[in-house]
Amino acid sequence: MASADLRPGEKAPMDLLLPKGTRLLHIGPHKTGTTSLQGAFHKNRDRLAEHGVHYAGKGRQPRAAAAAVTLERVLDGFSASSAADWPALVKEVASSDADRVVISSETFANAAPEVAATVIEAFGPQTHVVITLRPLVKLLPSQWQQFVQAGSTIAYADWLETIFDDDDTSRRSRRFWRRHRHDALAVRWADAAGTDNVTVVVLDESDRRMNFAVFERLVGLPQGFLVTDEMSNRSLSLPEVEMMREVNRQYKEMGWPPDLYARVFRYGVDDYLKMRPLPTDEPRVETPAWAVERANAVATEMIESLGCSGVRIVGDLAHLRSDQDAPEAISELKETTPEIAARAVIGVLGQRESWTDPTSGSAVSSAALLRTVAARAKSRATQRFRR
Repeated sequence: MASADLRPGEKAPMDLLLPKGTRLLHIGPHKTGTTSLQGAFHKNRDRLAEHGVHYAGKGRQPRAAAAAVTLERVLDGFSASSAADWPALVKEVASSDADRVVISSETFANAAPEVAATVIEAFGPQTHVVITLRPLVKLLPSQWQQFVQAGSTIAYADWLETIFDDDDTSRRSRRFWRRHRHDALAVRWADAAGTDNVTVVVLDESDRRMNFAVFERLVGLPQGFLVTDEMSNRSLSLPEVEMMREVNRQYKEMGWPPDLYARVFRYGVDDYLKMRPLPTDEPRVETPAWAVERANAVATEMIESLGCSGVRIVGDLAHLRSDQDAPEAISELKETTPEIAARAVIGVLGQRESWTDPTSGSAVSSAALLRTVAARAKSRATQRFRR
């Protein structure tokens, strides 16, 4: 399906347009254009109503609500009251009189089969699940970074070994494949919602607007209606993510809790780093050739399985494979930059209202937090280089 065959202002064709009354549940998974799509819906809430579309939730995405039902816990960095977000979201969706309601959160991709059934039951039989997919090879470095941004200290090479170890049953490996074994993800939700109520969108890396165009068609919006809010969710560079790994290591040594990390570092430093324009010559995270080969082998299996699944496919399944060139091994980081360290410090300062002592609940000294963040400039990779 090409995204350029609609004239400006023309309504979506019936081949993709979902019936009135549909609750479109977009479950991601992660790193498949979700941030820009959610931002486009959130930014255009008032205008959406004019076209009979309601975007559910309060912010860019109802992440806390999705976590409450799929993970059965309150996310680190969120208040205990966020547990009530799930019943509130269900009530909001049920009470909407819009022609179509859109709910989008990649956190739903974590749902086990019984939880997926619970979600579909809550939103009703008119729920249509949409899954957006990119090549597995493209997802590997970004998903490793997600783990690091959540506090992990594992190196990329070790993480890849874990992910592709068929005998590994760690929580890390299970979580990755629950999200990104795309054929199993589609079947899991098809079992809950019905095969006819699942659409898989295979994104074309050369068509940056495809995601927007498909969703415009699904809910009956004019072409070009969805416009990004320009929030950056780019991948981190190698120096940036190695700094994150080092601060995670030192943070764990301090014995501080995950909740404080989430509020100050994950939702402060990470976001501020991503606002920084990425120099073209700054090293990126590179996936070695052996892992690219393994990923493409899995992609071949997924393509065949998805083709036989019976769910609606939008796009070319062949795009789930990648022919990118890859190094034989991962390069070690040779240097870092003061600019990245400064960004980290400013990011922490921007979250100063969240500084609380993990034991007493009183304010943490700025010196203690800044010492930890400044340690990013002394990443282990840089130390190895100096030795």
